[in-house]
Amino acid sequence: TWFPTTMSMSAEDIAKATSEKYEGDFMANVPGFHMEGPFINKKYKGAMNEKYIVPPSIDFFNKCKNISRITLAPELEGSLDFIKSCPAQVSIGHTDADYNTASAAFRSGATSLTHTYNVMPGIHHRAPGPIGAGADNKGVFAELISDGVHIHESAVRMLIRIYGTERVILISDAMRATGLGDGEYEFGGQTMIVKDGIALTPDGHLAGSTATLFDCVKKAISFGIKEEDAVKMASENPARLMGLNKGKIEVGYDADFIIVDENFNLVKAIVGGKII
Repeated sequence: TWFPTTMSMSAEDIAKATSEKYEGDFMANVPGFHMEGPFINKKYKGAMNEKYIVPPSIDFFNKCKNISRITLAPELEGSLDFIKSCPAQVSIGHTDADYNTASAAFRSGATSLTHTYNVMPGIHHRAPGPIGAGADNKGVFAELISDGVHIHESAVRMLIRIYGTERVILISDAMRATGLGDGEYEFGGQTMIVKDGIALTPDGHLAGSTATLFDCVKKAISFGIKEEDAVKMASENPARLMGLNKGKIEVGYDADFIIVDENFNLVKAIVGGKII
């Protein structure tokens, strides 16, 4: 189960992308889309196209179908009102928010941090920023790209100690080059270069990941995270955040799970009770 993610583009292009149907006996489940931008801070745009960055707008949001979650920068004018009225799950990211602004966003209804550490202020002892604000708001989840490129392994372990295994979510941040080779790719209307498996903008900034979520789980385990905790942070925790009947192998839950060998190599995947 996954949430395909759009970039900062026009409302018309996002609406076109999110109106697509993803169906089939062996397709992954797509309960909705993640709109990552365009309501973000230009200072922390990352690989997003600055041309399309705009202030939060419910009218813009309503033009797009099937949006289950959205990332925004809460310091932008109108953000708190948008969070309060938005029917989708709201995550803070691509932001320059300080501790107080991020805390206000969480009190208004935001419930997670998008790819924590990346494109946001770091933790400072006098300015804990959005990461500190999320830690102090117990219903907030921290998403983490554990691909070994975006975040040092020590910072991965530190965030898990701060938030606990109940509130960290492992994500891939995978872009379209995932599973493919090095070369040039189109990414949100811009050219991105993949070299040695690392996706970069032409000026050298990270442009998403080329790792799968399973790769990120295995990488987290190599960092010293317990297998059961790494799996939980990639399955049960995101399912709880999004209110899905998934993420546990228990009676009453969807029969979606994987089978691995003693070395944690993927053997089989079960989706909806069917072996794929």
